[in-house]
Amino acid sequence: MLKGVNLGNYTLQALKLSYARCILNNQQSMGL
Repeated sequence: MLKGVNLGNYTLQALKLSYARCILNNQQSMGL
């Protein structure tokens, strides 16, 4: 059970990181 929760938290953090990275890349390409 705990393993599944930890995996879920890790996946959530990975999604947040890739989302933030995507936003940064978009801002840089738009020249903001």
